[in-house]
Amino acid sequence: AYTVAYGGGERWEEAWAFFLPRPGWEPFLLWPVLQPGYMRHALADMESMRPFRELFLQMQRTISGGDPLRQELGMNLLERFFLLAAGLDAGRRTRHNDMRVTEAARSIEQAPHERISVAELAERVHMSESNLAHRFREQLGVSPMRYRDRLRIEQAKALLLGTGRSVLDIGLQVGYETASHFSTRFRTFAGMSPAEFRRTGGIFPTYPDGGPNPGPQERGAGAPV
Repeated sequence: AYTVAYGGGERWEEAWAFFLPRPGWEPFLLWPVLQPGYMRHALADMESMRPFRELFLQMQRTISGGDPLRQELGMNLLERFFLLAAGLDAGRRTRHNDMRVTEAARSIEQAPHERISVAELAERVHMSESNLAHRFREQLGVSPMRYRDRLRIEQAKALLLGTGRSVLDIGLQVGYETASHFSTRFRTFAGMSPAEFRRTGGIFPTYPDGGPNPGPQERGAGAPV
């Protein structure tokens, strides 16, 4: 099952659709990954957002209406939403993913706690540092180190909610050398400190880095899976 939302600027609009993709939709759902479970289709400006917003609102009106075919009609509009995104990004979809970048991402995923530089990662996959950094961002939408940080923070969240270990111990396990560094990075991605996250059970109003309510730099239409 998928959730799709649109938005941009200071806050995302509260508009969501939960759906099971129709057969044949898979190629249109391969958006750049922000972090595990979240993808984003970035748009050039807020004007580009207008047709997506109109389609979304039309879909919501259709689903909530009285037409006996409202579900099918709503899915047709959602399909148009994804086709529109695919049309804007036709260039990216004609390019094949670089398997060296995939290998680099997999290396990070297998040991996100590992202290490794982009240069060392590039050496592992036989690329130059600059080429890996450029292709990684092009293919996955984020830098290698930002991708690693997101994986670390997701692991830390699970440990904060599932164990009674101290914030320092959890920070060390996921790869941060000090509690202050861990807390700074955690707040950047989760919008609150590790202690606040544990105290509230992970329930918070905003998610400024890659989740349902990104900050002002995160513009686009997103599809968290």
